[in-house]
Amino acid sequence: MTAIAIPVAVSAKCSDDGQLQIMSNHSINITFDIIEHAKTHPDDVAIIYKSSRINYKTLDLIVWKGASFFYDFGIKPGDVIAIYMKSDFNIIMSMLSIVRMGGTVLSVLPSITEMQFQEILIDANVKYILCDTIFPFLTNIEFIEFKFDMIKEAPVDERALDVVPRAPWVIVSGSGTTGKSKLIPITHEAQRHRNEISNEWIGLKRNDVVTSLSHFGFHAPKNRLLETLWAGGSYFIDFYKKQDIINDCNKYLTVLHSTVFHIHQLLKLCNNNSKCLSIRAITIGGSSVNKNIKDQINKKLTDNLIVRYASNETGPISYIARPDVFKKDNCVGKTFSNINITILNECDQPASKGGAGLIAVQGPGNFGGYLNGQDLIPNAFTPYGFVLGDVGRFDEGDIYHMGRFDQMMIFNGINIYPAEIEQALLMHPKIDDAISFPIKHPVHQEIPVAAVSLKKQQIISEKEVIQHCKSVIGSNSPHRVFILNKLPRNERGKILISTLLKEIREF
Repeated sequence: MTAIAIPVAVSAKCSDDGQLQIMSNHSINITFDIIEHAKTHPDDVAIIYKSSRINYKTLDLIVWKGASFFYDFGIKPGDVIAIYMKSDFNIIMSMLSIVRMGGTVLSVLPSITEMQFQEILIDANVKYILCDTIFPFLTNIEFIEFKFDMIKEAPVDERALDVVPRAPWVIVSGSGTTGKSKLIPITHEAQRHRNEISNEWIGLKRNDVVTSLSHFGFHAPKNRLLETLWAGGSYFIDFYKKQDIINDCNKYLTVLHSTVFHIHQLLKLCNNNSKCLSIRAITIGGSSVNKNIKDQINKKLTDNLIVRYASNETGPISYIARPDVFKKDNCVGKTFSNINITILNECDQPASKGGAGLIAVQGPGNFGGYLNGQDLIPNAFTPYGFVLGDVGRFDEGDIYHMGRFDQMMIFNGINIYPAEIEQALLMHPKIDDAISFPIKHPVHQEIPVAAVSLKKQQIISEKEVIQHCKSVIGSNSPHRVFILNKLPRNERGKILISTLLKEIREF
């Protein structure tokens, strides 16, 4: 194949450490990062998969072949392709191929229900379903079987490249407060800005080896992959399937991306009192990180912890690293240099200094609106940016996350934030994990309650817990506290509300 020329509107150069820097036109196809790295350092490892080391030259060729395969099949720029696959490797290779030709990816977790899937297929206007396994649901949409072996001998067709795509590269499916899925389109331009922000919070270099402990059906590992490829680093696929994960982390990785759920798994593997991870950084995103978990990470895993605050709608917002990450509870750090945060009061105006309110985010990585004009968050788009639905406040330049607005409780006319109760609960030396939520009441509006789990071999009564809270936050304390063996959380570290309520009903 002939060399692919970067459009005149785009200039690119490599910095002293070899990292590609796209100097203009953020709308360029995000797979140009791979094309440029294949030219400037073709032998550097891009993907590690089982015993294979795939360099940038080979990865670029694979993506060209995949894009040409889909182009010849009849997929056009802007077509939405649902990816239903078990293999992370197949997801990655098909995803990059579809993106190169200007298609839009819609990833689907194998655990999705038929009702959820049928709803998303219609709302996202899916053209084809790409799969590497037996598809469990009935549908009229055409299937494309995709396995890596199918494109090995495919000829390269340079017409498959969509240089400046108009369509989003991905549609992210998220849960909405109304029960209807949120469909979030993310453009190539927004993604490139998000990739560049990674240089500020994680500072990836060509010698970094990165992985995420989440399956690629989730959106977060896709972001981590694209950030790594933007920086010219190496991404390790299927690392979470390894048997000796702690030793292999130290042997192969420099950066490990995780969730609270994964951290609990890792902590079980570290029974000594010394830090067992020697990697450059371990990051947590996707849910709040309480003081007890951070203390255990610092004691057993590493002090190289980064907690990232982000959303699918805006991309990265802020981060906090050592030493502050271990000192400041509920703090998500300072915003990135090109992100503006405004705390809004009840009148949708900037709150007074130090006052709590809704967090509005304005930045180049923001999305442009939900798919098909969905209005899932009323008044979310403001002159101050996109309103996440999170409650926060500023203190000395740091953002403190106080929970979701839709979880805020109003008890006898008083606003009570779950984070306030949870923080008080976690101050007790016997409590390991905590969640606070409201119970509806015809007179008092919402009564604050909580559920906790205890540290090993600890015993405490509900009365003692409530008295402890009253000594910390007074009348904002929970009226009931349910003591459970363990709080039910999913792989992203978020509480499984239906499971929690079922367990509470047994009291």
